[in-house]
Amino acid sequence: YSNTLLHHTELSHLNIATRTLKRGSKKGPAVAQDMVYAPRKGDRILSINHTYLTVPSNWLEADPPGSSSSSWNAKGRRLQWRHFIHEVWRDAVEGGGGNPVYIELEREVEGWLTKSYQGYGLSVTDLESPPSTRPGVMLPSLFGMSLDSRDWTVAAVHQDSIAAEHGVTVGSAVLSLNGDPVSAFAAWGVASVFKSFALNSPSQLTLCLLAHPQDPVSSAKTVCLAVAEMAIAKEVAKTFGTYMLADYLSNYIQHPTQKMDYGIFNQLIGREVDQPFWGTRTEHIVGVAACLAATDHMSQAIFSKSLGSPLSFAKHPGPFVAHTFFFIFGGVTVYCGLDAYLSPLHKDEDRNTEFASGTYSSAIGSCTAWFEPYVAPAIASVGAGGLANSWFGSALLPATLAYATVKGVGWYDWGNSGLNDLEMKINGLTNAHKEPGYDKRFS
Repeated sequence: YSNTLLHHTELSHLNIATRTLKRGSKKGPAVAQDMVYAPRKGDRILSINHTYLTVPSNWLEADPPGSSSSSWNAKGRRLQWRHFIHEVWRDAVEGGGGNPVYIELEREVEGWLTKSYQGYGLSVTDLESPPSTRPGVMLPSLFGMSLDSRDWTVAAVHQDSIAAEHGVTVGSAVLSLNGDPVSAFAAWGVASVFKSFALNSPSQLTLCLLAHPQDPVSSAKTVCLAVAEMAIAKEVAKTFGTYMLADYLSNYIQHPTQKMDYGIFNQLIGREVDQPFWGTRTEHIVGVAACLAATDHMSQAIFSKSLGSPLSFAKHPGPFVAHTFFFIFGGVTVYCGLDAYLSPLHKDEDRNTEFASGTYSSAIGSCTAWFEPYVAPAIASVGAGGLANSWFGSALLPATLAYATVKGVGWYDWGNSGLNDLEMKINGLTNAHKEPGYDKRFS
């Protein structure tokens, strides 16, 4: 029982939900607290992502926090509070509100004798953008969830977040945070608790959760959520693994009938071993994937900071295509440099030439990868939305096709071309590497 109402709009990528608290005791206010509202004109916004936009009851008698000067009268103080609220609004909304965004509102309700106010929460989750928080601030949105500060209940969960991976669901009640019961945080608020938590630079957030608020406490489970640095490392590792597999699979597109040289791993498949690592497909698979994983995430961070919001193809198609070129060209060029100056197979006098040649080929090949962001939307357009949103359709397949075109066009690595000496030998092409113009590097 989560008291949550999901609102359907024309924006299918936005998950919008509102939530109120459970009905109070009979001695409480007459307002039906288990009614779930949809926002309407006249409702007051109390906070956005736990940044409060309200003023104290004596606001005409006290200057706002951080004021550089004191007001002499109520008129000047009113102006100061106006500027203060505008600054808070810009900081909370325009400065990067996070994903999901959690907004607390209240509605004036007419009673028998007097007016009362019903508070409720609104969560907005952009399913096409990754979970995020305001720069430099730790909030629940960092883990892909929203917490209702009134009762520490989960109000929203991003489907592609670490919270969702660990089974956190809407309506779950938080009993403790890092071992401290939330009952002790009644006067703190979510933002203050997370700010205090972040001061110790933790590696994970430990939550004790009840799947249903009415479940017995004995059924609570403990969930450990990695913070940003750990989550980023996990994402980079996942990207690294995806790119290695994509490089391996692309060989079957470029060389469907040829045998490849995988260095030391050749002995596992009954093939001759010439070089254990350098100059082999294994060097290329590991080296390029590592460089691309780093440049991919670096480029995403740079573009997201420049745009003021997380980079996504749905929102920023032009910048995303530019990001695709720059991170592929940058990553492959870095690999070419490492290979040119570290590989023992190149003569010292040839290293500069090797690097220049690799950089030129990298630029040519990277220009062919513009289509990569369009692969998943193309799959979805033929009615395979589930496949397009999967890891295979949105990550592995686009990367595999991009690898094939970048290597194939940039280094002419197709069929019997682009093979090293051992690959020439095991494919019965022992004289091919002696032909004029043969480039020993395959990519």
